[in-house]
Amino acid sequence: MIHGRHRRRRIAAVMILVLLMFCQNVLSVNADEDEALAAKYGVRNIPATLAVKVETDEVVGRLAGIQSEENLIKFVKETLNK
Repeated sequence: MIHGRHRRRRIAAVMILVLLMFCQNVLSVNADEDEALAAKYGVRNIPATLAVKVETDEVVGRLAGIQSEENLIKFVKETLNK
């Protein structure tokens, strides 16, 4: 069984892989290191997953906390149509 920090890293890696399956641009940001960017998008919980339209810088979807693969796939499919 994977515990603590290693489990969180594995979950984060899975989340990024799922997002890459559907999206052209995926950016992983450390909110502790880039507080200005986290504040700009109103990130209060970590991890946070945001879908942002590049053209308008509009947040079109937001998830807080660790998500299952199924939830991420549903999130990405829903936000791609916005």
